[in-house]
Amino acid sequence: MPASHTLLRLSAALGATFAFSADAAVFTVTNTDDSGLGSLRQAILNANALTGMDTIRFNIPGTGPHTIRVDTPLPGISSPVYIDGYSQPGSGMNTAALGTNADLMIELRPSPTYSGTGSGLMLLVGSNGSTIRGLVVNRFNGVQISATAGHDCLITGNFIGTDPTGTIGYPGSPGTRIGITAASNGCRIGGPTRAERNLVSGLSHTGIAVTGSNVTVQGNLVGTNANGTAALGNRRGIVVGASNTMVVTQNALIGGENVGVQTPRNVVSGNTVLGIEVISGNGHRIEGNIIGLASLPLAAVPNEGPGIHVSRGSDTVIGSVQAGQISNIIAGNSGAGVLISGPADNATAPQGVMVVGNGIFGNGGLAIDLAVSAEGVTPNDPLDADEGPNQLTNFPVLTGLTYTATQTRLAGRLSAEPSRLYYVDIYRAASCHDSGHGGSSSYLGFVSLSTDGSGEGQFEFVIDEIVDTGFATATATAGPAIIGPTSEFSPCFPLGDLLFADGFEP
Repeated sequence: MPASHTLLRLSAALGATFAFSADAAVFTVTNTDDSGLGSLRQAILNANALTGMDTIRFNIPGTGPHTIRVDTPLPGISSPVYIDGYSQPGSGMNTAALGTNADLMIELRPSPTYSGTGSGLMLLVGSNGSTIRGLVVNRFNGVQISATAGHDCLITGNFIGTDPTGTIGYPGSPGTRIGITAASNGCRIGGPTRAERNLVSGLSHTGIAVTGSNVTVQGNLVGTNANGTAALGNRRGIVVGASNTMVVTQNALIGGENVGVQTPRNVVSGNTVLGIEVISGNGHRIEGNIIGLASLPLAAVPNEGPGIHVSRGSDTVIGSVQAGQISNIIAGNSGAGVLISGPADNATAPQGVMVVGNGIFGNGGLAIDLAVSAEGVTPNDPLDADEGPNQLTNFPVLTGLTYTATQTRLAGRLSAEPSRLYYVDIYRAASCHDSGHGGSSSYLGFVSLSTDGSGEGQFEFVIDEIVDTGFATATATAGPAIIGPTSEFSPCFPLGDLLFADGFEP
């Protein structure tokens, strides 16, 4: 019998339906057994034996959710594969604008006799372009994309760390549990559509750990329940290393009177240590996330620590520059909004961390904290000669306010490094930290200045409307590059009559 006929007959016996070539097959999981015909384990083995992009589908009889309990780690995936949990009858992708209402019918977990320390699913070398979607994975490490795995993997529409309802987590499971580990390059976790939103919560260690380059984390719930309204925390929400990671959404939250969500954002809230941590690498972007709050309404679901902590690396951008809009909303956290910490030298402390265009308010610590040995306001020093995280860049001071019939004019000064270009970003804040220094509820814009030979610079910022509520605050970012180190916030400067006592301004 020809070899191709033998392969076709074997695939039929194992529940596979071939597509147009012998190297692209569809394998259907028909039971919840650990191994054998119709099992997920056998489907992975079959897919690994071929070189094309195979598909693993599910058609398990009966009412779901169906739980696959494995006795030993599943084989690593070494060939491109599309694992589609949504193919199981009764499944449904998320359609909710906020949170997730996905109906997931395939649950993967270890059996009571499970031996080994592996992950639920592992992508290895040769698995480039693979997709894992529509699964519930809990009680062991969720999905691991190894450093040798192929590029451009997609992890979308899953519940990692929780039960199928997205309301129960398993942080007490033995071992160190990480939801998704992306050690390879060019992967995407989540995505710009509602259906791609992952729920990654209830884990004993980290929700999403990124150590590969050019990885995008977008539109996920990390540390909350499925509704995005209550804590179901990991220890750390998202930990970022390597280089050029994007923890983003495509559109910012519109501020002012038109608060709304245009595309799914990461909601990183409810974690027991911190929200997002940058531990190495350069060129990261953290943009358009909700950190420390529920999806909406903007009620606190705090991370028990800083919203964002940058401890190493360089040239990380937190936020974006669009006057009248805000990027990340970092609020309600127990610690600082953004903590940038390290030793008192410019060589090893994190540098070039630009924080701009965000809404940072209502946190237990400073909105932006440049910390060496202790957290809190870092006093300005002559000529800005001290060293440490973000060069301990001096903050500006607002000195005056005038109104015309149609304009608001703010004046200020910056005492910093001599003969250097700075960008001063201006914000409005509804309330101030106990230190008297600001945060930000809305972003008004920026002005540039160059200090003179003695390190002094003056600036004026003109707003083409009357702004007479709350406080004005400012930060300074050192140039001449577009991306540079940002200071802590200035002391608050009252704007007219104070109408807002706390919270996010409408």
